[in-house]
Amino acid sequence: MATETWHNKEDAGTESSLNLTINVNGSDILDQNIAFQEPLNSYGHTEKGNAGFTLPIQIDSFDTNLLTDSSIRLGIRGDDAWAPQNVFLFGRTDDRSQVPVPLAIETDLDVWLSTDNSEGHLTTPIRLVRSGREIRRVLLVISTGPNDNDGTDDDIELEIRGSDGTELFREQYNDTPQADLEKSSANYYARDVRTPFTESDLQGCRIILRILGRDAWHPFRVFVFGFDTTSEQGRPNTIIPLAAVWDWFATGSGFMSTDDKEDPLEGIRDLPLIF
Repeated sequence: MATETWHNKEDAGTESSLNLTINVNGSDILDQNIAFQEPLNSYGHTEKGNAGFTLPIQIDSFDTNLLTDSSIRLGIRGDDAWAPQNVFLFGRTDDRSQVPVPLAIETDLDVWLSTDNSEGHLTTPIRLVRSGREIRRVLLVISTGPNDNDGTDDDIELEIRGSDGTELFREQYNDTPQADLEKSSANYYARDVRTPFTESDLQGCRIILRILGRDAWHPFRVFVFGFDTTSEQGRPNTIIPLAAVWDWFATGSGFMSTDDKEDPLEGIRDLPLIF
C-alpha cells in the first residue's frame, strides 16, 4: 500500500497507527495494523506532505473477482486525526511474480480519519480499480534504503520510450513537499503525460530510471503504473502496471550515481526497468 498525506491541510499528519482490512464474502482475510513510524514495518510516514509505503503483507490467496467497492477499508487506531490525499493498494500473485496487481485506489480524498468521531471517520473504503489500455498519467512509487548514505539530494528522472524510439514520457523528480529520496522514505509521484498513449505503444518499449547527479542514491523498491485519467480528471478508473523492482537489494545492484570513480558499487546512472 502506498499513501500520500495532504501537504496543504493544517495538521494533516498523524502519529496514530493505521489499519487495513480486506473482506471477502463476509470474512476478513486481512486485518493488519500499520505503523509508518517503524522502518521495519514500512517506509516513509504519515506526516504532513509525505508519502508512506508498507512492506509486502503476506496473505492467503483469494479471488479478486469476489471483491466489491466496500471490501477494502483503511482505518486508524488513534484519535490523532489524519488526512490522506492518495491511497493505492496493489499486490502480486506469488513471490516469484514481478507483475503488480492493482487492487484499489482513492485520489484527492476529502476525508479525515480518527477514532474521535468529532474529528473524522474510523474507516474509509478504498474502491476497486480495473485493468485498462490507455495511459494519461504515470505514477512512480519508490522507497529509499534505510542506511545513512542511501538518500540523495540530486534529481532522478523517469523516461519511457516506444520501440521506435518515440519519447512517450519524461519527468524529473525532487523538490516536492514530500521527503524526497531521503533514507527510509517513500515517495508518490503522479504526473500527466503530454500525449496519451496505449498499452500497445509499450510493446518493446524502454523504461529507464536515471539519476542526474553524483550524490549517490540507493533505492529499495520501484514501481511504475499508468493511469487512464489526468490529474484534472481525478481518480483513475483503470491502472496498467508498467515496471516493478520489488527488492533492489535482492538484485545485487549498488548505488545510482553519475560518478563511479570512488566506489565500485556506485555508477549506475541509467537503470532499465522491466518485469
